Amino acid sequence: MIQVERMVRNLCEMVQIPSESSEKQEFIKYLSKKYANDLGANFHIDDYGNLIAIIPACSCSSLTPLFFAMHADTVKPGKEIQLKVVDGFVYSSGDTILGADCKAGIAKFIEAVQSAISDAISILTNSKKEDNQ
Repeated sequence: MIQVERMVRNLCEMVQIPSESSEKQEFIKYLSKKYANDLGANFHIDDYGNLIAIIPACSCSSLTPLFFAMHADTVKPGKEIQLKVVDGFVYSSGDTILGADCKAGIAKFIEAVQSAISDAISILTNSKKEDNQ
């Protein structure tokens, strides 16, 4: 199940990390740890600084992979971003960019995968309980 609060928390955390086009290494490092720890991804960073993450399938019969492409950089001024969250919506304070293009997409992607993983584990766990009864 999608957890909106977790997704908003992830977005707020991500937009605090500066990632202007020429300075996105810190954000790539953050994402590599996040993908590995939260999504179980294997990853590497290529010669161009791109993060390539592979999330293993979880008990599925399809071997066809899905590919997602997202960019990690933001426009200037993308440092010291000031946020406010109102009724679950994230806004810039007005003096800085929000930096949500594509960080909001990344937050949604992370939440979708986390939800799919936990839903799959729940289904597997419940089906095993039913098989043992």
